[in-house]
Amino acid sequence: MTPDTDTDALKVRVGARLRALRRARDLSQRDVASLLNTDAAEVSRHESGARCPSVPLLARYAEVLDVPIYELLRFDEPVVTLG
Repeated sequence: MTPDTDTDALKVRVGARLRALRRARDLSQRDVASLLNTDAAEVSRHESGARCPSVPLLARYAEVLDVPIYELLRFDEPVVTLG
């Protein structure tokens, strides 16, 4: 793997984790975008792996999704649904 493909793979994994956590909390992209003070298209770009959120934005995602920030990067663990 090249550094570019490593980075792309990481963006996709982070995005998939964000999507899974959002869905586990029954939130729409629009809901999350509103709480992050951005638009749903930006949330979609993060979830698809087209863009990687900055570290400060990851911290905000963690707050919105009510998880510790490290949960956004735990690729080996399934998402736990609240309930």
